[in-house]
Amino acid sequence: MDIGTISSRYAKALLRYALECKAEESVYQQALALSRTMMQVRELDKALLNPVLDKATKLSLLTEAAGGTLHEAFIRFIDLLFSHHRERHLLFVLHSFVGLYRRHQRIYVGQLTTAVPLDKPTEQHLRDMIAQAVKGTIEFDLHVDEDILGGFILQLDDRRLDASVKGQLRHLQKELGR
Repeated sequence: MDIGTISSRYAKALLRYALECKAEESVYQQALALSRTMMQVRELDKALLNPVLDKATKLSLLTEAAGGTLHEAFIRFIDLLFSHHRERHLLFVLHSFVGLYRRHQRIYVGQLTTAVPLDKPTEQHLRDMIAQAVKGTIEFDLHVDEDILGGFILQLDDRRLDASVKGQLRHLQKELGR
C-alpha cells in the first residue's frame, strides 16, 4: 500500500472516531500543533522510528510536541498507529486528517496581505465578511507588504482576490497597452 492510501484511511478513521467521541475540535487543534512541531523538529520522526524507544516514551514525546496534553481519543488513535507499526506515516495522516476536518467543517484557509497592519476590529470585520461570502469559517494568516501600496490581497484555498493598489495599477497598464 502506498503512503497516500494508508494516511487517507487512517485520517478518515480518526475523523469518524473523533466525531463519535465529540472530540473533533480538540483532536483537530492537537493534530495541527503536532504536525507543525513535526515539520519543525525533524528529529521527532527519527525518535518515532527508533526501535529502542517504547510506546510510552514515544507517546510522551508526541504529547509534549502537541503542547502538553492530548485528548483520550487522540491517544487511542496514536496507540492504534503504533500497534500497526505505522509511526512513519503519522505526519501524512495528520495532514490528511486536517484536510478532511476542514472540508467537513467548511473551514477555508488563506492569507490576507495588506499594506499596513490591521487593527483587530477591521481584521474581524474582514474575517466575518469573507466567512459569510463562502458560508464557512475562515482561517487566514495576516501579512504586511508595503509594496502593494494599499488595499489587500486575499488568497483563499485556490482562489485569489487582488484588491491592492499595485494590482489595480498593473491592470490599468495592461488596459492601456503598456
